[in-house]
Amino acid sequence: MEFRGQKVNLIEATQVKEGVVCDVYEFANDNTKDLGIVKVSKGFKTPLQKVLGGEKTIEIFEARVGQLKVIGADKKERIYNFPGQQSEVEVQVGEIMEWEAI
Repeated sequence: MEFRGQKVNLIEATQVKEGVVCDVYEFANDNTKDLGIVKVSKGFKTPLQKVLGGEKTIEIFEARVGQLKVIGADKKERIYNFPGQQSEVEVQVGEIMEWEAI
C-alpha cells in the first residue's frame, strides 16, 4: 500500500457516536494525503459518509468481522463483507459509504 511504513502523527481521536471512534492522522512531511482509522464496536455502524473530494479514497478492512456498504451515484448499493476475498475498496467522489461491525 502506498502509505505503509510512512511516519504518521496523531492529530485527534474523536468519538463520532456511540460505538464509533475515529483517530485522525497526518503524514509526516506529506500533506497530500491523510489517514483516519475508524473503530466500530460490534453491533454499531458509522454514520453515512459522502466522499466530497480528493484523488483517491481507499477503505481498508483490518480486523474482525464487518461490512462496508457503498452507495453509488446511480443509487445502487454495493456490499463488501469482511473478511473476504479483498481487504480494500476504492470509493469514488460522490459515493456514500457506511461501515458496520458484525
